[in-house]
Amino acid sequence: PTPPTTATTTSPSPCTTSHSHRRPLHPPTHSHTHAVMATSADEAKEEMDAADVLFLSKTTAGAEEEDNEEKFEDAQEAQDVATPELVAELRRQIDAAGLDLQPIDNEFCDDFCLQRYLRANEGKLKGAFDQLVATIKWRRQAQPWRPCMRCRRNPHAHNMRIVGIDPKGRPVIFTSFSQAAEHDDINDNIVHCTFTLEIAIKMMKETGSSQWVWISDFDGFGFRDISPRQMIAVKHMLAHYPERLGLVMMVDPPGLFNVTWNIVRPLLNKVTVSKVRFVPMSKRDEIFDEVFDPELSAWMKAEMTENRGPRGVNKEYWTEKEADGSLKPHNPLGTESYRKAPYFCNSYERLFAEVV
Repeated sequence: PTPPTTATTTSPSPCTTSHSHRRPLHPPTHSHTHAVMATSADEAKEEMDAADVLFLSKTTAGAEEEDNEEKFEDAQEAQDVATPELVAELRRQIDAAGLDLQPIDNEFCDDFCLQRYLRANEGKLKGAFDQLVATIKWRRQAQPWRPCMRCRRNPHAHNMRIVGIDPKGRPVIFTSFSQAAEHDDINDNIVHCTFTLEIAIKMMKETGSSQWVWISDFDGFGFRDISPRQMIAVKHMLAHYPERLGLVMMVDPPGLFNVTWNIVRPLLNKVTVSKVRFVPMSKRDEIFDEVFDPELSAWMKAEMTENRGPRGVNKEYWTEKEADGSLKPHNPLGTESYRKAPYFCNSYERLFAEVV
C-alpha cells in the first residue's frame, strides 16, 4: 500500500517511521573482513582532521567530565556556566553579527538555546558564539525540518521514529537495522535523522524535557553497515544539537560494530561516551525494565521480537491495521499513551505545514 504523504493524513509520516525487508547476513571471507576494516579505518582517518575533533568535542558540555550521567547532571545544576549575564552577552553578540536574522532564526535562538550552547562550550563566549553562528547558517542551508523524500517514495527505506516518552519526559527514538532497506546514501540518512529530531524537539516543549533517548536495535547489522563516514556525518550533525542527547542504547551490537566504534570512540569526550549504553540481549529485559516504565519497556520488547520474526518482513509501520481492517496485535506506531498524546499528531502536522 502507498503510505500517506500529505499533511492532512491521520497516519504518521513515512519519515517518522520506516521499515523494510529483513536482510540475511552473509559473512565474507576472513581476508575480505580485514580488507573492509582497513579500508574503513583509512577512509575515516582521512575525514578526521582537527576541525572534526573540535566540532565533535562541542556536542556535549561539562568542564568536569564524569563517567556517570547523573553525577554529571547534578554537578552541572550545582554550578551552571550559562549565567544570565553570559546569555545576555551572547545574544548581544549574535544580534550584532550581521546575520540578518529572520523570524525562524529568532524563534530558534531563544534563551534556552543560548544556554545550551554556552554549556556545550563550558561558558566560553567565543566558542558558544562560533558554534551557534555555524548552526544558524547550517539550519538555513539544510532546513532540517524537511521531510525525507526517499521515505516518501519508499517508506521501507529508513528506520527511525519516535515511539514513546520515557519517565523523564524525553522522546524515545527507535531505529532498527533489519527494518531499513535503503540507508546507503549518507545525505538522505541525515535528512531523515534531522527531520525526526526536529519532531522530537517540538514534542519536548510539551513534555517538559530538553533531551531525547535513542534506542538502536542492531539486529540485521552487516558488513555494509560498517561506515565510519556515516558516524562522522552524524557527529557533525549532532554538533548542531548540543545538550540534546540524553541516552543512547545500542541493543545487541555484533562484534562487527567494533570496527566503527573503535575508530570513533577516541574522538568522543567522556560525557558523550557515558551516555552510550551497550545492551546485550541477555540483559535487555532487565535494563529496559530499569530505565523505562512498564508500558514503554513492554512495547520495546514486543517490537524487537516482532522484527526478528515473520511479521518483521515487509512490515507496514505506518498503519496499526491489518489488511482486513483488524487491529494488529502489536501497534508499530508506539505506546498507547504516546499515540493518545496531543503532540503525537500535532508535531507531525506542524512540521509538514512548514514545507508543504
